Amino acid sequence: MFHARLFAESPKFRDEMFQPLRSSPSSSSSSPTSTTPFFLDGHPQFDRPLIAQFCANDPIHLLSAAQLVSPFVDAIDLNLGCPQGIAKKGYYGSFLQDDWSLIHSLISTLHTNLEIPVTAKIRIFENRERTLEYAKMILHAGASILTIHARLRNQKGQNTGLADWDTIRYLRDHLPKETVLFANGNVLGNADLRRCRDYTGVDGVMSAEGALYDPTIFVENNNKKVLGEEGVGEEDGGDVTTGEYWYDKDGKEQGYRIDGVMRRYLDIIYKFVLEEEPPKRKPLFIPSDLDRTPSTLSTPPIQPLQSMESTPASQSESNPENEATKQRRRRSEIKRASKDPNLRAMQAHCFNFLRPVLQKHTHIRDILGKNVRAGDMLAFERVLGMVEEVVREGLIGYHFGNHRVDDHVDGHVDVQFGMKNEDGTIPTPTSPSQNGTGSDILSTSRENRDSNGPKQRKNAEEEEKAMTGKSGEEREEQKENGRSSNQEEVIHNKYEKKWWLTQPFIRPLPEEAMRKGALKMKMSKTEKNMSGTEKDLCKGENFKIENS
Repeated sequence: MFHARLFAESPKFRDEMFQPLRSSPSSSSSSPTSTTPFFLDGHPQFDRPLIAQFCANDPIHLLSAAQLVSPFVDAIDLNLGCPQGIAKKGYYGSFLQDDWSLIHSLISTLHTNLEIPVTAKIRIFENRERTLEYAKMILHAGASILTIHARLRNQKGQNTGLADWDTIRYLRDHLPKETVLFANGNVLGNADLRRCRDYTGVDGVMSAEGALYDPTIFVENNNKKVLGEEGVGEEDGGDVTTGEYWYDKDGKEQGYRIDGVMRRYLDIIYKFVLEEEPPKRKPLFIPSDLDRTPSTLSTPPIQPLQSMESTPASQSESNPENEATKQRRRRSEIKRASKDPNLRAMQAHCFNFLRPVLQKHTHIRDILGKNVRAGDMLAFERVLGMVEEVVREGLIGYHFGNHRVDDHVDGHVDVQFGMKNEDGTIPTPTSPSQNGTGSDILSTSRENRDSNGPKQRKNAEEEEKAMTGKSGEEREEQKENGRSSNQEEVIHNKYEKKWWLTQPFIRPLPEEAMRKGALKMKMSKTEKNMSGTEKDLCKGENFKIENS
């Protein structure tokens, strides 16, 4: 998301945040042609379709910013869903949702003056009818696609809770059939994409936080074909290299290995941002690499971290440099990288998708936090080496019975929710849905949706009830009575994986967070002076929830 006023007024901000050309887009006002020197954002070969999202509270600033990016994107999105404190202070995001005249002006200004479509992302109101009127106003202003994040404005942080898919379904049923709707919220795994789409009847599903913690969320996790095995190539559907995708002993649990995902991420940075070849690495470890003898398994040979030279791969080996020259160039590259948004974000991205590993192996977390800077690819390679080493040790312990490390993440099982069976074992997660492919999830035609809608919705409702233990009507009654479902164990059983696999970050529900002290009731001075009976009478009516 870009800040419209800063993007429109500050060339420095604009050039650091948006890089469609090798030269500054601020100096080029013409539309791109076949000879345009494209760079990253909106590149026609690998970054389209692309939608640029802005936050704004002034139509002129928003239009100026949108006109600067419109030659390189396919649509402009207005963010009306951000619930953070900075959005409240700056008066944008979800804090505009009561100012309908301003929202109408923002969208209609873009719709009237741009040649590309305008879209919007919103949050919902407590009242469905008001949410419906809100959606109708935005569509009337000129929005072509409407994304509904089915949470209230105050649902954030420890108070995030569950998104209300029933409200999305209500909008789908009461808006014109030709309206293009996307759903957002409660998407923790790949199977949720289809489940959400079937349940709500929307045209597409958006994932934000889910994709940050699990970059593979949009990839169907079944029937993986390994490149190079038995003659499998990309044309045959091969999409993973040896070791990237893992199955448990029983074939029930599967997923992408975190060390393989980190390799892919670094390779993307090398190829597209730094424009150089990635360093040569050894193939990912797989258990069959070991000689399965008792002596070998009792003391598995842990390989030392691969030494990495800071010299770029493109530099000729015939022109050796002394160590001081290498260090000076490295410092210069790191200083230059501090201005590149792709390199500045690397550390935060690694903290997100490496979370299961970092919770268990805190020494890696400390090194990533203290010893890695933007653009220091040598440091990131060393972190990768450490991740590969602990994953190797975990796989050996799992496959050959030498359990020196636990299979699951302590923070996900023992610490957060205390989920264990009566015999002390950890419950086995359910496998993701095996139905359909990733492309099916978002590309099914509206005609198929309309014709199969009732059947799909019934199946989705049954699956939703199986997951939450309640039907839509029961959940509605529960909301009216001020009660929330306690489904932490069900959710963890569904999404929990081994710590060496990519997986979602499962937030505790508000009542669980309150029980642990992460949330507390904020009472007024009058309420503090009430007796216990008086507080019980007022409970659930006029208290606020705050993050501790």
